[in-house]
Amino acid sequence: MLAVIIIYTLIALGYLVLCFVVVRVAMKKAQAKGLPKWKYGIPAALFMYMTVFWDYIPTEVAYLYYCNKDAGFFVYKSLDEWVAENPGIAEKQDYTGKIQLSREGHRGRISRYYMSERFDFTSEYEPIFAGVVRNNQKFIDKFDQSILSEYIDYQSGGVILKGIIEIPKPWQVNGRCFGNKPNIGREFNSFRDNFRILGKVNKWER
Repeated sequence: MLAVIIIYTLIALGYLVLCFVVVRVAMKKAQAKGLPKWKYGIPAALFMYMTVFWDYIPTEVAYLYYCNKDAGFFVYKSLDEWVAENPGIAEKQDYTGKIQLSREGHRGRISRYYMSERFDFTSEYEPIFAGVVRNNQKFIDKFDQSILSEYIDYQSGGVILKGIIEIPKPWQVNGRCFGNKPNIGREFNSFRDNFRILGKVNKWER
C-alpha cells in the first residue's frame, strides 16, 4: 500500500511540474508575440487538465444517473408464488453451482452458473459509458427463461493512457451504488439461497 502511495505521489508531482512548465512556456510565447499571457496560458492549462481529467465529470454524472435510474434489487416472482405454481419441484432440485458459461467480449463479461435442472444464475459486467460498468445478476427459471429476481448495480473507474500504460485513476473510482446499504446486494443472495435450501444442497457456494 505504501509503495502505491509513493508511486502516485511521484506521478502527481511529475504531472504538476509538467503542467507548470507547459503553462510557463505558453505564457512566454504569448508575451513574445505581444499578447496578454493568459491568451496562451489558459488554453495550455485547460489542455493539461483535459489530458488526465477529461472524463472525470462525465463519469461522475453518468454514475449518479444510472444509480438513480435502475439500480436495485427486484423480485418478479417470490418463492411462495413460484412454489405455488410448481408444487413439489423445488424440493427435487440438486444444486451444484457449477459454472456453465463464461465469456468476454466487447460488451464485457458474462458468466452463467448451472444451479440445478431448473434454475440458472447469471452475472454480467458491461461497460456503459465513460468508465461506468453495469453489474447485472439474474436468477432464472430455465423452464420458460423467466427472471425470478434481478440485482442491478454500477461501478466506475478509469485509466490513463488506456492500452499503453493504463495507470488507474483513483479519483474516479466509485464503488457500488448502495455502498452505504450493503444489505441490498445480500437480499439477492438470500433470495437465491431460499430456493437452494429447499432442494438437496451439494456444492453451491456464494
